Amino acid sequence: STKRYSSTHRVAVVAKDTFEYIKKRAVSAVGKSETLARYARDAKAGRNSTTSKRDSPTDENSLAKLTQFVGEVHRELEFQWIRMFWLQGQDHADRHAEYWNVRIGELTQAWDVCEFALRLILDTLRFASVADGAQSTAPTPPQRTYDLAVYVLQSISQARESHVERASS
Repeated sequence: STKRYSSTHRVAVVAKDTFEYIKKRAVSAVGKSETLARYARDAKAGRNSTTSKRDSPTDENSLAKLTQFVGEVHRELEFQWIRMFWLQGQDHADRHAEYWNVRIGELTQAWDVCEFALRLILDTLRFASVADGAQSTAPTPPQRTYDLAVYVLQSISQARESHVERASS
């Protein structure tokens, strides 16, 4: 008996199964990288970000909410779209090249930006945690933000391990 995997080119049963849905989420996550880069620069310089309430639990651009959102999109791109497409094999990719290869390429580029955004989040947390000097105006981010970052990174690591186990069996 062989294992069967669902394919990326799914029949659209719900909106979340469509390329348009994931592309919209990917574009939104990519757009957050500019805010995250500003947070990292400001934290490195020992100052609070002036254009947004980085640590406000109600602000959609708070570091905690951005960590959660970018992490969700990153995992969705990697494990529900990109890996599932390539898990089908090169023959599958060749048969669907006209439609899917460009789209999977777009999603892969967005995934790359999400990877970079996760690094920016970690930079912000790292720099903010050591910015305790007298000239620093940046408060340390709330514990929830650190907890979310750990959760996101652990869930990605676990999903990668699980994927390797599935793909090699």
